[in-house]
Amino acid sequence: MADSASTWEKYLIIPGLVLDTILAFTLLGAKVNHWTASSKFAEVVEKDRTTIGIVIQIVSHILGMILVTALCITINLSSRVHFARRPFSLDSAKFVNAVYGVRFDWALPWPYLVALMLFIVFSLFPGALWAGAITPVLAAKDSTKPLALPSFSNLTGLNDGGANIPAQHTAQGIFTYDPASDLWGLILDAAKDASDRNGGTSNHAKLDRTGYIYTTRSYGAGASVGLVDNLLDQVTSYMYNETGYLTEALCVYNATSEFGLEEVPTPFVNDFGDTFYLARGSLPNGAGPFGLGDLVVNGPHGAVAMFAGSNASDASSSHYVAFAEANDTGELYSTLANMQCEVTFEPFDFSVTVNVTNHSISVLPWGPAILSTNLSTFSYQTIKAINDLEPSVWTHAIGDAFINNIANVEALSGPSNASNLQGVSESLLSMLDNIDEAYAAAQLMILHDTNLGSANVKSVAVVFGSPGYIYSILIVDIAVCAIYFIECFRTRRWLHASKLNFIDIKSVVVGASMGGHAIANKAKSLHSRRASAWQAADDDRLVGQIRVRLGKSYEGEVAVILDEQEEYLLRHA
Repeated sequence: MADSASTWEKYLIIPGLVLDTILAFTLLGAKVNHWTASSKFAEVVEKDRTTIGIVIQIVSHILGMILVTALCITINLSSRVHFARRPFSLDSAKFVNAVYGVRFDWALPWPYLVALMLFIVFSLFPGALWAGAITPVLAAKDSTKPLALPSFSNLTGLNDGGANIPAQHTAQGIFTYDPASDLWGLILDAAKDASDRNGGTSNHAKLDRTGYIYTTRSYGAGASVGLVDNLLDQVTSYMYNETGYLTEALCVYNATSEFGLEEVPTPFVNDFGDTFYLARGSLPNGAGPFGLGDLVVNGPHGAVAMFAGSNASDASSSHYVAFAEANDTGELYSTLANMQCEVTFEPFDFSVTVNVTNHSISVLPWGPAILSTNLSTFSYQTIKAINDLEPSVWTHAIGDAFINNIANVEALSGPSNASNLQGVSESLLSMLDNIDEAYAAAQLMILHDTNLGSANVKSVAVVFGSPGYIYSILIVDIAVCAIYFIECFRTRRWLHASKLNFIDIKSVVVGASMGGHAIANKAKSLHSRRASAWQAADDDRLVGQIRVRLGKSYEGEVAVILDEQEEYLLRHA
């Protein structure tokens, strides 16, 4: 019997198996415990997918090759143990050689060929499963992070109204306590398209330059978005609650309205022949306009006035906005004549959902809340200030905004008083929402008056592989390790595995030569019976059936010799 195979040959694969097993269980632990890679790695994965793919292919092939090599080594060593004890056919040695090389040998008998094909097909799976198990996949990670929200504990700016606290013009936008002057155009621009022609609320941009779009009414919430949420690294979306006002407006036509326009006497007529009017009268809650601040000019399309008033300082009191049009001054603003809107403010909690990827914000009322500071008075003062800035010889931007939005409603519902009232109501709510948002942004950016809230954040994270691939490769890894170590102990660490390795052509050639001419004579004998000659063909079935064994030459060297029974038959042929 030949000496045993070397220790290096038997156990070299063990570090590889340990590596595969540790990695497989690590991936399982990461999946079970929801471990994710760092946000910086997520950036690499997202920006350089091609390189990541190449690395994954190389690593997965190496890890898969370790498992396949472990099986090949096990088959080779166990076969050599078997060959050292029992005779074997040359076809079986050829089969072991093909298995170890993981290559097709079409000259094998079909039972061996089927087994070989199954093994080769199986050898493709470990690398493929490893690729699926270690491929980094971008996923959403849920967490809670702090978020600065506007607070109104400091009312210095609101009480000042921009008189002593100047507006801040930054790359992020204009922040001011005088939105009537500084944001007048933005507020009216949003009001004229407050209603969507297909129904619902139209998308509208934030007043700042962050690029975010509201897909619902803003309700004055969401001022923090894009301004003070920059610490939310690698965030794809987040949601938080914010307290504000649920503002509603109920508009009606009041034929007995006491609010109207009064023509100014001749001394006030300008050189262009335009007529001036003063807004006079009172609102249903007793509030009324006075003074030249309510001067209205009769332009090319007529004259219209809007007045907002409140008779109390608490948010639950009645608030009204009324419209008046000068008689016989044009038809454009006639739909606004005698229209009055009662506006209510209810403290409410809102759920704000921010999609950072799409730069969109949706705000939904969540439930009643308690506010210690009444902000409705400031909103109404701003509505009044917008009206005071309005008089123009050529146009009435406020009236145009309402008329334009009425047209949006009419595009869906058709012309009617209901469409008029709905268009004005939704425009008015848009103005009030934007005014509240402007004040909230000013508190954040000018006075830095904030409360620390919390946001439920979905951020970009990287997980490795999918559960199916991880479980599959873990099963395959355990099975291969089990086969390797079971065979190791069953054969007593391959104690009797011959040093003559049928995978090594050098060993085979020298070993066969040491055995003399018996095998060659047997091949000649078999072919002579068939009136043929050995042609060194790889599909020679006669030669493949010759049984040999491992032994020693007369000088004691390891040799491949003809089996005794085959030798007996050869001598008596």
